Amino acid sequence: MQTVFYDILVKLTKLLTPILPHTAEEIWSYLEHEAEEFVQLAELPNYQNFAGQEAILEEWEAFMTFRTQAQKALEEARNAKIIGKSLEAHLTVYASEEIKMLLSALDSDIAQLLIVSELTITDEAAPSDVIRFDDVAFSVAHASGEVCDRCRRVDETVKERSYKATICDHCAEIVEANFAEALQEGFE
Repeated sequence: MQTVFYDILVKLTKLLTPILPHTAEEIWSYLEHEAEEFVQLAELPNYQNFAGQEAILEEWEAFMTFRTQAQKALEEARNAKIIGKSLEAHLTVYASEEIKMLLSALDSDIAQLLIVSELTITDEAAPSDVIRFDDVAFSVAHASGEVCDRCRRVDETVKERSYKATICDHCAEIVEANFAEALQEGFE
């Protein structure tokens, strides 16, 4: 994974050179890249094709259309003062079979991609008071729970922890697993 991140950083630095030459040069000075001493002398990266990229691009393009529709529904809820920001939302999606297949094929956290705290995808018939598009309908309600100080999502599991952080169970799991030493040092 570090190799992939390094390769991305090298390529991005090369691409930024015409736009931000001084910043790119500073980044380049921290990289142990032996090919060129200065980033301005390095060749720009080449365009690459990947196996199956057309299908992946089509899936994500369809998702971005779906996301635009969801954002319109969230904006209408904001205008109606149901929510203040999208992370306060519980979004219910009344999806066609095609949309449900798309969302499951992406194998991603759809709620996080839509920037909502709660997401329900259902195949039930949509009530009359929802926001409708061709093959999907949305209803927006205020999510239940409190705001997590770490991730800013509204979650019912938010509570003050023994280490004086008001966070959800998901964030507590991450903090306790990855920063246990810091938590112990602060309370000894």
